[in-house]
Amino acid sequence: MKQYFPFLCIATTLLVAFFAISAYRQAAPGARLYNQYFTANSPIGYTTDRALGLTALAGDAAILEQGKRYHQDTDYDLALVSLRTYLDHNPVPNDYLPELLAGTAAMATGNYAEARSHLWQLPESDSDADGAALWYLSLLDLREENLVAARGKLRLLAGSPAGRQYPVEEVLGELGLE
Repeated sequence: MKQYFPFLCIATTLLVAFFAISAYRQAAPGARLYNQYFTANSPIGYTTDRALGLTALAGDAAILEQGKRYHQDTDYDLALVSLRTYLDHNPVPNDYLPELLAGTAAMATGNYAEARSHLWQLPESDSDADGAALWYLSLLDLREENLVAARGKLRLLAGSPAGRQYPVEEVLGELGLE
């Protein structure tokens, strides 16, 4: 009997670990998927003109360029500071990229309410912006375990041309919704 005791301890530990992992995956599938699929990298690029140096830009254009560079360098705290400043001076920017970058930088730094606010500002009239908004807003819904809202946004995104840029079907499949 003594020779089986270490085996029984290891088997019991593995069994408890298996059930703990299963319980976690079932208890928080949205948060797990958020962590698995969130990336702050812009899916549509940064559209930065590399011929222009930061010193050649003036005022708000320099601030925006700086925010883009910080975002590309994954320094999301500094990117968010620059993008906030730019958006304070330009509340209705000509392009949706500043709001998108501010939203993803806010998500990356844990400012989820601010991220949601920026993402709601993205125009529905542009398919890339609309797709990005649906994707990141659905990830925020997943993080909050609001699976019904996330599913609705993901289904809208799956039916749009912009949906091909994101692993929508994969996420829906992992949620067991498709």
